[in-house]
Amino acid sequence: MTAQASQGRLGGNGMLTVRARVIWALLMREMQTRFGRNNVGFLWIVIEPLLLASAIAALHAGDTKHGNGDIRPVPFMIVGYTVFYLFRAIVNRAESAMHGNTPLLYHRQVMILDVLIARAIIEIAGVLGSATLLMSIAVLLDAASPPARPLFLILAYFVMLAYVFTLSLLLMAACHFSTVFAKLIHPLTYLSLPITGGFFMMRWIPVKYRDILEWLPTTHIYELARYGQFQNANLDYVDPLFILVCCLVQGVFGLIALDRVRQHLNLH
Repeated sequence: MTAQASQGRLGGNGMLTVRARVIWALLMREMQTRFGRNNVGFLWIVIEPLLLASAIAALHAGDTKHGNGDIRPVPFMIVGYTVFYLFRAIVNRAESAMHGNTPLLYHRQVMILDVLIARAIIEIAGVLGSATLLMSIAVLLDAASPPARPLFLILAYFVMLAYVFTLSLLLMAACHFSTVFAKLIHPLTYLSLPITGGFFMMRWIPVKYRDILEWLPTTHIYELARYGQFQNANLDYVDPLFILVCCLVQGVFGLIALDRVRQHLNLH
């Protein structure tokens, strides 16, 4: 029994090692395909969201404070747009995850999930890097204060990652079965920007609209991010259980949908 248990543990460790190697290989392939090796190359992981977020923040640099206390426009926009960029990047690239990697899926060790995990790692690394650099510059220029609760701010980025990653499972499967839906993802992502919560706080919204917006998981995640950044923010409109349930439901149905896609491609 001891020998069998030992083999089982070794087998489990071996599977984890294989998965880690596959994801690392896919990550390197994705970075080379997307960013290339010339000029700044891999630095585009940080530069791309950095340029977009800095442009948004600069537009609001002369605004008055959005609220009371330390809620200032530049950090407000930095947090709002970098969190939204993570959402946008993973959602928009869900459509191409299958199309650009189908030949790889005929290798038994490569799973559809591995492709999405590799892409998610790239996006979160780029967003965290650009957000850290932008916020540091803003603090040095006295346009922002350091995050009041940095662990909550970091947690918000990873909660958004979990939410949008599980959502991308469903979106990728839907794009595989419907080319019309695939073409709608990009415009729908931008059309959703005004209601996701990236550029407003829930306490600013009239109650009749706030009750509707509370059904969007993203508004809870943005409120968590602002609680991490601003001392004057609170968690009144953050429901961790609601976010967890949304992620679990999306994850379960997403994995089922990916299995249907794999069967449709006859990859077994």
